[in-house]
Amino acid sequence: ATGKTHTLLGPDRGPALGEQQFGLVPRLVRSLYRVLEQVEDTKTLLEVSYVEVFNEEVRDLLSDSLDGVFIDYDQQGNPRLAGLNQVSCSSISEVLACLDTGQSLHRHQGLDILSSTQPRAHTLFSLKLSQSSLAEDGSHVLRTSTLQFCDLAPSDCLTGPTGAINLGLLSLGNVVSALGDPRRNVSYVPYQD
Repeated sequence: ATGKTHTLLGPDRGPALGEQQFGLVPRLVRSLYRVLEQVEDTKTLLEVSYVEVFNEEVRDLLSDSLDGVFIDYDQQGNPRLAGLNQVSCSSISEVLACLDTGQSLHRHQGLDILSSTQPRAHTLFSLKLSQSSLAEDGSHVLRTSTLQFCDLAPSDCLTGPTGAINLGLLSLGNVVSALGDPRRNVSYVPYQD
């Protein structure tokens, strides 16, 4: 692994190496579990998902099936991936095993699907943390956070015959700009462009 993938994940044989050689995701997972071990009187659930996006199609890298994931909307009208496998993990090793499983499918099955002249796919690894605790008044408090790590296809591969990855990157850039640039003050986020 080099470049963006190396920064996110570390070398290909990460588990055999020291922590100083891990990428962002394994480091964050280790730090997160260290903090969670110190939290008392709170029930915690960590779920991971891992998808690959190529040619405007989404593939679940933690599922044996190549079908079943599609874009849908929740009750508030927010886009979500329906049919996505979310794996509950109770330890660092379980999260890293999901990461390894997804990477393995992305590299090996992806080679069967994509020829060397086509661009590689983008990947998105998500960690969803849910914590439930009791407030002082006895009511239940539920907190949910999601961390998403996006590994974009190499930029030298963006001249593929279909141009779909270029379109996907342009759309992603527009969404990120709409959500993250306070100067734009937009009322519409172009999720479906």
